Amino acid sequence: MYLVLGLLASLLLSIQAQVADDYNCTYVKSAAPAGLAYSPLSVKCNDKLTAAQCLKFFVDPAVVPDDTTAKRPVLCYSTVGASPQPIEVPVQKMATEYCPKHCGYCCLTDAYDCDNKQDPAINCDTVTDSMCDDPAWRGLIAENWTCDRCNSTASSGSSTTASSGVTTRGGCSDTTQTCPTWRTNGFCTSTFYTAAQKRQYCAS
Repeated sequence: MYLVLGLLASLLLSIQAQVADDYNCTYVKSAAPAGLAYSPLSVKCNDKLTAAQCLKFFVDPAVVPDDTTAKRPVLCYSTVGASPQPIEVPVQKMATEYCPKHCGYCCLTDAYDCDNKQDPAINCDTVTDSMCDDPAWRGLIAENWTCDRCNSTASSGSSTTASSGVTTRGGCSDTTQTCPTWRTNGFCTSTFYTAAQKRQYCAS
């Protein structure tokens, strides 16, 4: 029992020496060098400001995924000089809004902070970014997994399927029931069709 407590205390002390103060978007890395690291999802989005602007505002270098040695820029979550720095929610929200990639807060943004389907038909751990972007996979994946992109279709509004099988999204509706097939075959991303044609037939 004392051995377990001693090991636990050692682990906590080693973790404390690495990613400090704000543990959002981190995980325990077991591969060498082991310790608390920033998850790949922590930097999977883009900053609204340029890299130079984020560095100017937050001073310290950007977060690096899977790194167990670098610290999150303190100004991303605190303006207090005490150690450990307390998390100031307004400061953290501002950093998440304008420089989430620089600060390692992508997992806190609306686009990435969501849950996958409870019992997916596919193994979400095997889905790659290229599969999420591939029209042939997109429909099946979207039904089961978010591809860490909760709001990838949110800008179009919510979608519903009527009893006729025609999908409507944000007040717009498809004029054909074959849109899911057309979408899978690349209709929506094709440069052959105009944007007006795409909206006319498959608004969602």
